[in-house]
Amino acid sequence: MRTIHFGAMLALAVGLVLSPAGAREAAAQHTEGNGKIRFGFFLNGQNTDRHVRETPILAPAIVTDGSASSSGLGVGGSLGYDYVFGHRWMLGIEADVSLLDVGTNYLGRSYRDDYFATARGRFGVYVNPNWLLYTTVGIGWLGKQWKDPVLRGDESKTLTGVTVGGGLEVRWYHMTLFAEYLYADFGRWSFTGPTSRLALDVESHAIRGGVKFAIGYDYRDDYLRDPYK
Repeated sequence: MRTIHFGAMLALAVGLVLSPAGAREAAAQHTEGNGKIRFGFFLNGQNTDRHVRETPILAPAIVTDGSASSSGLGVGGSLGYDYVFGHRWMLGIEADVSLLDVGTNYLGRSYRDDYFATARGRFGVYVNPNWLLYTTVGIGWLGKQWKDPVLRGDESKTLTGVTVGGGLEVRWYHMTLFAEYLYADFGRWSFTGPTSRLALDVESHAIRGGVKFAIGYDYRDDYLRDPYK
């Protein structure tokens, strides 16, 4: 059902972009060179996949492979700048951070994510004056902890990786509602615990929904209509 809805929405968006009526409407209501600083708040649903490879120090021939995946929620904030050109195209930059509560236990050890931050570029198209479809790519940081409560082992590190994704923004009155998906690959984290050497291959998926506000005057306010007036 989700695939059908997304496909229908994408087809509608492409139709609006290519239609002469959509082009005239977007051209009439978008100002060349319009740039705005925007800040926002969001709810972050996070899933982290960890492929764990563990090799005992005293028995290196014995290797354990497994998966320690977990999901959880977090809250975050963002700050960015959008520049509109060619009447409908958008280039932007955005930085954000979300505090997480994502963790699991695997073979008696604890694996936990404390925060997820990104710095990304964005490129999008206004399919009409108040609907923006965009893609994004940049750098992501994931705060991780590993603990062995029995042997009192404790390791933590901020992992760095590449993140890509996309989303939709909808202008609603004097705010913007948005939803986006981000995928991040953080590569391998290797370290030595009290009794073994560990290698974690980490990747993450984030689904977000929230609200953004413009700092200062937004020219689109002139074209909003209150249905109750």
